[in-house]
Amino acid sequence: MQGSLLKDVARAIEDMRREDLLDPRKLLLSPDEIIERCIKSTRFYRSKVRKLKEMTTLLERFQFSVGRMKLHLKKVGIKDGKGMLMNIRGIGSETADMILLQVSGIPVIPADRGLVRILERLYGEDFNEIRTKLENMRDKRFLNILPPLVLLLLEHSRVVCKSKPKCSVCVLKEECKSAPGGI
Repeated sequence: MQGSLLKDVARAIEDMRREDLLDPRKLLLSPDEIIERCIKSTRFYRSKVRKLKEMTTLLERFQFSVGRMKLHLKKVGIKDGKGMLMNIRGIGSETADMILLQVSGIPVIPADRGLVRILERLYGEDFNEIRTKLENMRDKRFLNILPPLVLLLLEHSRVVCKSKPKCSVCVLKEECKSAPGGI
């Protein structure tokens, strides 16, 4: 749930679990008011109910199977898969890229502000050039670690490689082109 603190999302998920709303079929059939009450700890909870139901409706097209949806996204590829996801209200380019990467393992690098910042600092190149290189890598080992690597880099950009970076505590400083003393 974009724009929410993780602890608020964790609380919302726990509240949804208590109401048995983690089952997508039950979520679709539940009155909006019950879902709103469960996710009230997140920001913009009223609009999120609509988005949750739209995403669940998409999942319904695949018999509520993430596995089937994953196979479909891999089959149709980045452009069509991203288009299908972005047709859902509330899913923008970054979120669609993240779903393609994390759910389907399709090598897409989301243009998240923190990810752009950390990759440009590390490599000393424009993000789009870095992105193209990474997305075109075909090494199976790299493709297997890409989803968790992106999540780790995002977290690193939020904690260490901020707008004002904390280079002194950065574990990547020796490899970073923009860190004092880096390569």
